[in-house]
Amino acid sequence: MVQWLLNRDVDVDQCRNDYFTPLIFTCQEGHIDILKILLEKNPNVNFQNKNGVTPLFMACMNGKKDIVTMLLEKKADINLCPTTGTSPLLFACQEGYLEIVNMLLANAPDVNLRNHNGMSPLLMACQNGHQDIVVTLMTVQPNINLSNKYNITPLFAACHKGYTDIVNILLANNPDVNLCSTNGETPIFTACANGYQDIVTALLEKNPDVNMCNEDGISPLFWACQRNDEAVVTKLLEMEPDINLCGEDGKTPLILACENENSAIAMNLLEKNPDVNKFNGDMDNPLILACYNGQIEIVCALLEKNADLNVCDRMGATRYYGHVKTMILILSLNCWKKNPDVNLSTKDELLLDHPWTTLEKIQTNWYEDVIEHGSENFVRRVKQTTPEYVFDLFAGSYPLQLASFIGHIEIIKLLLKHKVNIDIQKEDGTTALFYACEFGHEEIVRILLDSGSNKTMSRHDTKSPLEIAMDNGHKYIVLMLQTE
Repeated sequence: MVQWLLNRDVDVDQCRNDYFTPLIFTCQEGHIDILKILLEKNPNVNFQNKNGVTPLFMACMNGKKDIVTMLLEKKADINLCPTTGTSPLLFACQEGYLEIVNMLLANAPDVNLRNHNGMSPLLMACQNGHQDIVVTLMTVQPNINLSNKYNITPLFAACHKGYTDIVNILLANNPDVNLCSTNGETPIFTACANGYQDIVTALLEKNPDVNMCNEDGISPLFWACQRNDEAVVTKLLEMEPDINLCGEDGKTPLILACENENSAIAMNLLEKNPDVNKFNGDMDNPLILACYNGQIEIVCALLEKNADLNVCDRMGATRYYGHVKTMILILSLNCWKKNPDVNLSTKDELLLDHPWTTLEKIQTNWYEDVIEHGSENFVRRVKQTTPEYVFDLFAGSYPLQLASFIGHIEIIKLLLKHKVNIDIQKEDGTTALFYACEFGHEEIVRILLDSGSNKTMSRHDTKSPLEIAMDNGHKYIVLMLQTE
């Protein structure tokens, strides 16, 4: 039928209302025999439909290799694009049509032609992980640093997706490793953010600027610490980065390590002498966080780096009020002074009149923190009490008593090492042994008894440690007290 119509001088470029010509439709459907007949009549091989689509683009879009070959023989315009600005080469790179890419490259297309979003053939191939096409494109020397409208380069795209082999191919051609996206992210940044250790290693060999931060002030080192990625942190530290760079919330890499309870990363960071007294936006610093999380090793290391025990917060307070971490801070830090006052009471140090908080808020904060961070058995017992009870327990308590209540065995050992008064009493006569007996801390009871705590002492209400243990159903502790 097609041949019959053409023999009667039908216009071969006649089109529908949408400007679809017989040639475009044939290329779309892949009818090679019909295409041969049409091409004998010398149709306009560059005719575009209303969306700017050409026969060549249609053939590339549908992966029709034979049709692409035939159209190229007819000198189809290889750079003619539809309204999206996507060239035949770009589309073939997007879909991974390697053979079509090779055909097009053999006809010298503009390899840097970008669509309206700024996507180049190389960027598209890198973004979609088409390594074989990337290798092929590199033979015609495209602009390796050409970016899209978001300033995403081929290298950034490959790093972001974790395509290590493609990254290595690009790095072998010396791209600008410091070009960043519109939000300030560099290739090394996105590699660190996604934990691609091999890519980080490859990038670092090109000496990128490891201090370039994104629009939120976050550095590659920050992200590695955020991810608890010790290997990447170690690699970055070898580049001597600015270790004190912080995000908008004021968090430094060291603060993150302390917050995440990652002693290995914290120790690595401390070897580079960071600012150990820097506060974040929540007015926490490395020392507060390490103490709050019971990270004795980090606390020791921070104090060796001269962490300030008396630094003031934004309210001018020299202690850290209104939170259970206040208590743990005093427990851990006070014992490290040259002449530590290991018998310091919380009564005068903490329970002051502060205009920015209320007694009720302090009671609630302490109660909630104790429940959040305590052991299962301990929390079960605390939940049987009230915020007021927990507050009264803390008020006027001494470090050893507080540690015995919370259950921080390592802090108790530190305090005992510094010759704490093991039987120092609160105003109501309570000692550390009473708290350990009440809340079922069996190991702490054993430590206290072995260290000479007086189990016969009574509170002002005449209760003894033995009676407290019996009242709370701690049978093993009762046995220890009766047999010691």
